[in-house]
Amino acid sequence: MAQDGSRRFNWAGLPLIATVARLLCRELTLQNEYLRLENRILKSKVKGRLHFTDDERRSLVAAALAMGRKLMSCVVAIVKPETILAWQRRLEQRKWDYSRRRAPGPGRPRTSGEVEALVCHLARENIWGYKRIHGELRKLGIKRSRRAPSRTSCAAMACHPLPSAAA
Repeated sequence: MAQDGSRRFNWAGLPLIATVARLLCRELTLQNEYLRLENRILKSKVKGRLHFTDDERRSLVAAALAMGRKLMSCVVAIVKPETILAWQRRLEQRKWDYSRRRAPGPGRPRTSGEVEALVCHLARENIWGYKRIHGELRKLGIKRSRRAPSRTSCAAMACHPLPSAAA
């Protein structure tokens, strides 16, 4: 502070700081121009659509939104800015849809392929009915509904139709 009580700013250091800031800004501007030109050339070499994984989309969305919409419309060249905003909406919807908490689906769980193959093998080799096949599966420790293992498995694997009565 000066003797008269007014504040005085030391202007001696400012031109050096301003010069360094201007040089850094010019350097970054030149780097950006080069990268834009490089992206434009690479994009012209690639034919068709570019496919991105969800992680790549997330990183592009985060970087683009950090810039702001106005700057994003000038800088983003790989896709349209509207596409990035659509990705953001879609990724946010998937994040909050709680699909990981839900049960896999309604109804009875599917019979494994091994059990279906075993049921068809038993149906082809023997003249057993549904009840007998169900009993044989229970002896092997496979607990399923009485009709599910044989009817659905044989229909799916094109086995011969089984008689409904046990042999």
